[in-house]
Amino acid sequence: MSTAVPSKPQARPKRSIFLPIALVAAVVAISLMNDVYQGLVRVSALQDRIESLQGSVADANKVRLQFDALAKGVALLADSGNANAAMIMGQLKKAGVNVDMKR
Repeated sequence: MSTAVPSKPQARPKRSIFLPIALVAAVVAISLMNDVYQGLVRVSALQDRIESLQGSVADANKVRLQFDALAKGVALLADSGNANAAMIMGQLKKAGVNVDMKR
């Protein structure tokens, strides 16, 4: 019989937890930077869209003011007895257009 000395189990080398934590932190940081970048891109796109719509809004306001002036003029003609103007005002009322003479 041989008298072999039982060998001790070899101790595993200690592994540092630093690397996994650093990798997770890097992934989180990259994800946050990507989210911020995407947010900035969206804000820029929205600002461009708002700027492009400003001209349309100005044109719409101009048309609305012109229509109001025209409707007031037709209302004044209808009040003075013009039959055609009265007919136009009747059609406007049927369409749901209210002419505000105060403005």
